[in-house]
Amino acid sequence: MSLCPNCGMKMGVADTSMLKHWIAIRTANFANRKERLDDKTVFVCPPCDSYALGLEQTTGLPFYLETIGAFLTVNDWDWWNRDPQECDIRLWPDFGCLTFSEESLRGAVTYLRETTSNILNSDTLLPFAPDLIGPTGIPEDEDPESEWENQLNILHSRMQGEFSKRELDIAVRELIQILVSSRRIAYQCTEPLTSYLA
Repeated sequence: MSLCPNCGMKMGVADTSMLKHWIAIRTANFANRKERLDDKTVFVCPPCDSYALGLEQTTGLPFYLETIGAFLTVNDWDWWNRDPQECDIRLWPDFGCLTFSEESLRGAVTYLRETTSNILNSDTLLPFAPDLIGPTGIPEDEDPESEWENQLNILHSRMQGEFSKRELDIAVRELIQILVSSRRIAYQCTEPLTSYLA
């Protein structure tokens, strides 16, 4: 995992399209750093990139941080005064072996609501995608499709019906793709986004 050259913290990984959306909401100029946003995923530093990650927004941008071992947002932790390794995620919702803060799921659904037209406007779940099972830790040798649906039901219950099962299904898939895509690219040190959010 890359370290932030500015503060030394381990960097998280976010979906580039989501990040571009969050930056656009803030009308920040990122034209001079556009090449950094060419891949499917982008490394982010929670303290240094806090503005781009939604610190001043109601809902933050979801990203995966290996140090914590979960998807979360900049609003889930005090990045400036506490060590991320102290973050207790035991009460956060799980999907298989993946952990999500409630805020990260809200961020993913918010992004999908704001950027997709009809994908969320149905009660029908998407077709099962076996290629997404690996990152979740759901056993592939038993009945993974039924377990996926079981995990989705548990997650829906944990979120107290705030979102439809379809919204959660699509949000979880979107977040899992961050892990899948980030493993395809080489980990490299990158500078924080702060430099182009002025």
